[in-house]
Amino acid sequence: MANFKESFDKVILAEGGYVNDPDDAGGETYLGISRVNHPYSKIWDIIDSVKKEKGTKNINSILKQDKRLIAEAENIYKKSEKLGQEFVQ
Repeated sequence: MANFKESFDKVILAEGGYVNDPDDAGGETYLGISRVNHPYSKIWDIIDSVKKEKGTKNINSILKQDKRLIAEAENIYKKSEKLGQEFVQ
């Protein structure tokens, strides 16, 4: 997986930040990681805390500053067959 970091950076850029689209079966997502598929991720504890303290206005600007979110997302993608099979050659 020598190209993991490059692939990860492309994926999170394409996936964007926090989204809660009612038409998305995954429900809330952050960097392409859905709450439905990863309900126990630390990501959701952090995001829920931010939403409770500051609401959702400008949430992506706030979340971008939290390095724990990127680290957790990276861990999830490292374990993900999707990233391993589709994005890393």
